[in-house]
Amino acid sequence: MNGRKVAVQRIKRAPEPRSCQVLFIGGAERNITKTLAGLGPGVLTVGEGEGFLHGGGMISFVIDNRRVRFDINQTVAENARLKVSSRLLSVARLVEK
Repeated sequence: MNGRKVAVQRIKRAPEPRSCQVLFIGGAERNITKTLAGLGPGVLTVGEGEGFLHGGGMISFVIDNRRVRFDINQTVAENARLKVSSRLLSVARLVEK
């Protein structure tokens, strides 16, 4: 993507610091809070369902009126030293601060 390599891997435990830039955690995954707590700064966390943000995730895909939408926890992103663009925030269904 734009001259950068993209690698997709299925993992069983939290990635080592600086080895991952985006982590997707599926809705069926257990111990989400524990996995998220073990991540270092700079990792964008994406997941599914309404409870993902409350477990410490940054972006959560949700079904709203038969459409896929997303919610953002801006505070968690900022604590991980990530800045969410204003354009992305403007189209989110919900932004938690």
